[in-house]
Amino acid sequence: MKNNEEKIRLDYQLSFLKNNERACFWFWKKIKDSLEKENIDPDLMLNIVGAYDHSTRQISIFNYFLHPEIKLNIDDLKQQWGKIERDVKPFKWINIKNRDEVVSLLLKIQKITNTHTDILHEIMHSDSKELYQYIQYFFDDWDNSKEAKELSQIKIKKAWEQKKYRDKVKGKKVLNIYLDSKVKDELKKLAKEQNKTITSVIENLINREIKSINNTKAFEKINKNRTGVVLNIGSSQKK
Repeated sequence: MKNNEEKIRLDYQLSFLKNNERACFWFWKKIKDSLEKENIDPDLMLNIVGAYDHSTRQISIFNYFLHPEIKLNIDDLKQQWGKIERDVKPFKWINIKNRDEVVSLLLKIQKITNTHTDILHEIMHSDSKELYQYIQYFFDDWDNSKEAKELSQIKIKKAWEQKKYRDKVKGKKVLNIYLDSKVKDELKKLAKEQNKTITSVIENLINREIKSINNTKAFEKINKNRTGVVLNIGSSQKK
């Protein structure tokens, strides 16, 4: 076991992980994969496997490097990570709260990076945030050039945006109309004030008008029925 001075130095070496979840997950997964191939202290393996969030992973990484029989070198890992962080941008455009989107991206990344499908079966029970960490790790650890990764991310994002657009306009039709310039300016103002698109404003105005017309018709129908009832009562009384 290392002395206090070494612990302080190690704490300093790993301090950057505190505010970098992506780096922390990468270190943790590298250590976990390494331990699965080695025959070291089972308690150490349990410590790593049992880490379930950013905080516990930091602790497990620290404890790993305190162990006397480890195979990984902290400086080598930091050098590898430094290159990854410089070369690969994170997938910031994905909505982590939307599990369907995250799972869809995970499957795409798994296919691109040729990650073994057995891993997917192990992690599919995880929440969206955890799955996102795996997405980033699989892509970060993918053995390919910086240029190839950049191109892949561009293609993925473009395909993603196209899908989002198709989903957005699904069930909608294009309507080409001419508007007075002043009316169009007013539409822009309304859209800005309501924090909506012009299309949404037009849809709301139309739906509101339709609702108003239907309510008027329903009211007229009720009044007509009431008039009919009054006339029938009057006719009966005369008889």
